[in-house]
Amino acid sequence: MTMKNVIIFFIFYILFGCLAVPFVQSQDFDHIDGGQYLKRIEYNILHRGGEYTDVYNLRSKDDIEKLFFGEINAPVEFFFSPAYAGASGFRILMDSLNNSYILEIKYISNYEWVMGFNRSEWLKQYKVETKSFSISKQLAEEIYKKMVFLISNFKGKGVGPRFSGGWAVTFRTVVEDEVWSLRIHNPQENANKIAMLCRKIITDAIANEFDELEYINVLKTFEN
Repeated sequence: MTMKNVIIFFIFYILFGCLAVPFVQSQDFDHIDGGQYLKRIEYNILHRGGEYTDVYNLRSKDDIEKLFFGEINAPVEFFFSPAYAGASGFRILMDSLNNSYILEIKYISNYEWVMGFNRSEWLKQYKVETKSFSISKQLAEEIYKKMVFLISNFKGKGVGPRFSGGWAVTFRTVVEDEVWSLRIHNPQENANKIAMLCRKIITDAIANEFDELEYINVLKTFEN
């Protein structure tokens, strides 16, 4: 599938319909004395002026995320960054040819080999593999809704220690004209459960053991 066959519906209403966001208790996503986090809500599109066209706001993405996801913000993006292994992630797109949802898995397949280079060369040497799956509207909507819930209700409490090692995740969604992102180092409780499910989706997809029904059932357990 080429990007020419993909339309990114960055307007929430257009992509997922007029979905009601049910109430979620904020304490379901409290992050108490946990790892560092950064929550951002920004314009999704930025005006460059002059002869340039408007562009997607990529300020919340690091270099590897840009390598994975290009110059756009998909309606749903997940990024997993372990301290001592290759990064991976996924995004949800829409195929304009048959009006279907596409789950696009991204992962670095040559991480250990690249470690032999200088750090400044890593990004140039990374080999990014892609696997694409057609998924149901139900799964696409469930993932989207839960990411919106998580980012909207996530609250840090206490004092955040400085961890070394471990792993970090980034959840990103597009809501109307905004791009929402939440990066968490060593997430806790329900945030960790959603992160672990997203990681399982990636692992299963790479192993060709994708199970939509299992993921939908897990996602539904986060509803109150």
